[in-house]
Amino acid sequence: MDSLNGGVPHIDQYYNFALIAQASVEELKSWVSARKWSNLTVLSSSKTTYNLDYNAEAHKGRQLMALNAFRKTVDEIFHAWAFELFYARGDDDKAPRHPERIWPFCSIYYVTLYGRPGDWFPAYRYG
Repeated sequence: MDSLNGGVPHIDQYYNFALIAQASVEELKSWVSARKWSNLTVLSSSKTTYNLDYNAEAHKGRQLMALNAFRKTVDEIFHAWAFELFYARGDDDKAPRHPERIWPFCSIYYVTLYGRPGDWFPAYRYG
């Protein structure tokens, strides 16, 4: 989400973009402040069925990353698209590759000789 925070001003010229998380509003405010996200709209799905309705929650409440698009017309707002590679495995067969679509820095891995390291996932903190 760090890299998307920088991209949101460009996205917002034509679309609304929001990060939705199961955490409480208070937890999200703390996280947004710690990460210095100044552009992202962050919404809480706590106390709603959003995560279940849009396949962002698995058995026993385990949270899943999902990418959904909604479209607003004069008459309604409807679910227009969901990420199709949600359960598709990467070449190393270790982890689903769906998050990489929205993380621009992941593209760098695919122009290198060995691609994305099989055991790599974003860290909460570096350094």
